[in-house]
Amino acid sequence: MMSLGEKPGDFRSNNAYSLGISYKRNDLSLGIAYEELNTPNSAGNQSGAVVGDYGFSSPFVTSKASGAKVDHQRIFGAGGAYQFGKVGVSALYTNVRFDYLDNTRLTVNNGEISLTDYITPNLLLGAAYIYTWGEYQPGGSQPKWHQVNLGADYFLSKRTDLFLVGIYQRAAGDATYAQIYTLSPSSNKSQISAVAGIRHRF
Repeated sequence: MMSLGEKPGDFRSNNAYSLGISYKRNDLSLGIAYEELNTPNSAGNQSGAVVGDYGFSSPFVTSKASGAKVDHQRIFGAGGAYQFGKVGVSALYTNVRFDYLDNTRLTVNNGEISLTDYITPNLLLGAAYIYTWGEYQPGGSQPKWHQVNLGADYFLSKRTDLFLVGIYQRAAGDATYAQIYTLSPSSNKSQISAVAGIRHRF
């Protein structure tokens, strides 16, 4: 994928590109992906690749030191999954680096392992653990987060299902608060979220 910045005379301004490859054989699935964003959501170029909702509810899109915006973001991810009959196991690693306009940077790593199991043909249960660790430079601050996800999905038909998801996150290391993605920051180091709903596929 290549998305041009659309700013005359400045090819780098608010452009983006990514590439990925996946492999599947029988019950094994593997994949890797890479993405780069340059001056995303730039105030001087709102016709570029990344505008509007960039970094929605993310605590990482501004510098901790000065509040400066992201100059360059790089994302790398690799993962795999294997299906043991009705039980599925998957693992994922991602590395994200934010370079800010004030010459500071943050590197964030995520490691995730998840397990799913069809208890019955109509009921799927799942659990995941995600460990996040980062480092700010200069200064060497090292925030960390632990997160556990639990979910249940009950299929009323081929196209309609009921779902329930619970998430618990705990900040550690130099992290001062928890913040589950899409939610506002917690006032302390713990945060809990629960979502229930019905889904119909047309």
